[in-house]
Amino acid sequence: MHTYVNIRKFRKQDLADVQMVMERALSPSSLVDLYRAIYLYDKILIRIKWFLTEYSLDSIFTKRYDTQVFVAEASKKVVGVAIIRYAGQDVWELRRLAVHPNNRGKGIGSQLISKIMYYVKQRNGKVITLFTNINNKRAINLHRRFGFTETRTVMDLRL
Repeated sequence: MHTYVNIRKFRKQDLADVQMVMERALSPSSLVDLYRAIYLYDKILIRIKWFLTEYSLDSIFTKRYDTQVFVAEASKKVVGVAIIRYAGQDVWELRRLAVHPNNRGKGIGSQLISKIMYYVKQRNGKVITLFTNINNKRAINLHRRFGFTETRTVMDLRL
């Protein structure tokens, strides 16, 4: 079952809703993943909050920083978030794609990816790259449906 959502650019008043969606969507099952997700989550939110206090929204999410945040809105509630960043040489990185757990399986992630693809094409981007957990089969299948292919495996050493 697909739910139509309005995909639009992030606005300052979305911050609390975006935080809530990311907090719920990035809830990992293991303690190790929990610490990693909290670190990444805090890093992104601190960055967004810093940008919001230091610069105008127009300068944050436009060409100046080559970063764009999109939100998926259903019934005037933010239910999904996508963050894309220009990495250089016609390559864009999908930094985050999060859909609130209560809204998964409704096509919202697909609509966000479609918006990202359109946005990148409009800027003459040639490649969208992303990193995902090898155990996140749902995300991997979603990305594959859009033509993403695995190009490398990243390995970590935990000490």
